[in-house]
Amino acid sequence: MIKKNNYIVIFVLFILFSCKKEITNYYDNGNIKSKGYLLNGKKDGLAIVYYENENIKEKGYWKNDKQEGTWNYYYKDGSISKEAQFIDGKQEGFLKMYNKSNKLIEKSLWSNDKLNGKTQFFYDDGTLKEEVNYTNNEKDGISKVFYENGTLQQIGRWGENLQEDEFITFYENQDTLQVGYFKKGLENGVFRTFYPNNKIKSHINWKNGKQNGRTVYYFSSGIIEQEGNFKLGKPFGMWRFYNDKGKLIREVDIDQESNT
Repeated sequence: MIKKNNYIVIFVLFILFSCKKEITNYYDNGNIKSKGYLLNGKKDGLAIVYYENENIKEKGYWKNDKQEGTWNYYYKDGSISKEAQFIDGKQEGFLKMYNKSNKLIEKSLWSNDKLNGKTQFFYDDGTLKEEVNYTNNEKDGISKVFYENGTLQQIGRWGENLQEDEFITFYENQDTLQVGYFKKGLENGVFRTFYPNNKIKSHINWKNGKQNGRTVYYFSSGIIEQEGNFKLGKPFGMWRFYNDKGKLIREVDIDQESNT
């Protein structure tokens, strides 16, 4: 009889423990703070978190203590701020973020809880602001930045989260503003900038992120304004300065000045 009763107690406890139990938490003012369910001691089923003003803060499903399916997040005024997708507790699929006017401001693609694929950012009016590809949370591939009127502002390539090769920046009218080169995220090679009239503004050599080599600055007419050399980020040697007619007006020996 005792053995049989023990079996009954164990069976009852098993049933009670296996049943889905609703859990509710409250703010000090009595409003609900969160509610959800436990199954076998783990989060399971719909869960809702609230602001103190009773508006929903976040809502989604748990399965075996892991987020599953679509989760929605909200601003305090009740407007949606984010939509995310989960599989077995990891982000999968599109993540969408909104401003308080319900305009999409970011859209990214996730796989195995990491950014994988195209990510887009938008201006408040919904116009595309930037797009870049990611691989395992690192920028990888061509990126583009746009002005608010939709014209291209910059284009370049990333590799392992670092700028690589040629980057071109444009004025809003699509005239070239700057062309430069990168290697592993550092300036490497010639950087040329231009005035809006397409005349060259500067010609600067870089090596491993430091100015290195001949540097020339120009007036908007195309006449040289000053010229000289850099070595590992520091000016050296003779620098020459001109007026807007091209006449030499001053020469400075940087090495001599630094030694006086």
